[in-house]
Amino acid sequence: MPLDVAGSGTVLMLGGGTTAQGEIWLENNTGAEVTIDKAELTVQVGAGSQTGSIPLPQDASIGAQSFKRLAIGFGMEPSTAPGEYPATVDLVTSIGSQTIAAMLIVLANPQLAVLPEQTVFTEVVSGSTITTAMIVRNVGNVAVTVSSVPDEPLFEIGVGQRLLGVDATGTVTVQPAIDLAELPQKLSFTLASTPTVGVADWAKVGVDIAVPAGLSSGKHLRALPRIVNDRCSIDLLT
Repeated sequence: MPLDVAGSGTVLMLGGGTTAQGEIWLENNTGAEVTIDKAELTVQVGAGSQTGSIPLPQDASIGAQSFKRLAIGFGMEPSTAPGEYPATVDLVTSIGSQTIAAMLIVLANPQLAVLPEQTVFTEVVSGSTITTAMIVRNVGNVAVTVSSVPDEPLFEIGVGQRLLGVDATGTVTVQPAIDLAELPQKLSFTLASTPTVGVADWAKVGVDIAVPAGLSSGKHLRALPRIVNDRCSIDLLT
């Protein structure tokens, strides 16, 4: 008589990005203690399969009429397409070998990595337009359309001090730190194109940055524009 699986009998695992997780609750209805010697997970991905060990707890024994939880966690390629992937959990126990049906469900994970072509702009004039570009790379598992960049607030960068600690003699230790003060003005972004970036692909997107009026000269300003999920840093020196 094998170990029972609590619930539906099929082990469900969820994956997204670079990791997948799940759990299995094993129930011992054999009438005697059962020891788990080995546990392996095999997932069918496309035409191939991937197998790895499932870590066992320090006490891998299941008493009669008792339960034991096995946590499942493993890395996965971030480009793995969303969908359902059949899997199995193979156990080697003191009462023999056992195979349990499992299913990996990979969720859609739209993810872009953004890198501005230029990160610092000098001699910026209030009310002007900056023409530049951003490189976007698809690091998720579904195609992503770059449709717009929301307006972003501007921050003035100043230099302050950060307290590191006070020793037994009362000596205070500080170090320079960046202070960000939000301004009422915002940067606006207009895209030259709205590309759809395929999985593991990249695109160069032209962008016009509208610098707001009313900015003082001699300032160091920063904005953190966002494309889909990722942000980058742009500094303006007026």
